[in-house]
Amino acid sequence: MSIENPWPLGDLVLTSPRLELRPDDDEGLRELVELARQGIHPPERMPFTTPWTDVPPHELGVNTVRFHWRQRAEVTPTTWTINLLARSNGTLVGVQQLAAANFPVVRTVVSGSWLGRHHQGRGLGTEMRAAVLSFAFDHLGARLARTGPSRTTPPRWRSAGASGTGRTGPRRSSAVVSSPRSAGSS
Repeated sequence: MSIENPWPLGDLVLTSPRLELRPDDDEGLRELVELARQGIHPPERMPFTTPWTDVPPHELGVNTVRFHWRQRAEVTPTTWTINLLARSNGTLVGVQQLAAANFPVVRTVVSGSWLGRHHQGRGLGTEMRAAVLSFAFDHLGARLARTGPSRTTPPRWRSAGASGTGRTGPRRSSAVVSSPRSAGSS
């Protein structure tokens, strides 16, 4: 007898040439915590608006798990954040987020991501972002995506421009996929 998965996103799988992305689960979060503890950025650089990585290792683990549990618990049909664990050849390399508020009305998504330091510089961030944006436009009916690196992200870590989401991003269904910069911020 098989038991149906009660979590609506439990069976979601996005694939790209080198990656498989699935919604986070508790087993995957253990791996994600270890990946974060191995490092995401040099200690002297903070690419995130909230400096969540600047805590002792034991706090990083608890905080990471709480953050993901909270976001999972708050998913509704209209407002949601999906954190997808990205794997390359079975190895966890990072996490790609796709979020929306009042989605049926505004049809706008926001994405963000991070890769473990050892997995950066190979185009995996670009591939992760392309996978979730394709899902958002082609399967969810998004009309606009706000995506891109933070202002403090070093240029070599910026995947938004490489994934076609820069200032003159691709047009789909008369919508422009844009980074925060093209939406008027600098």
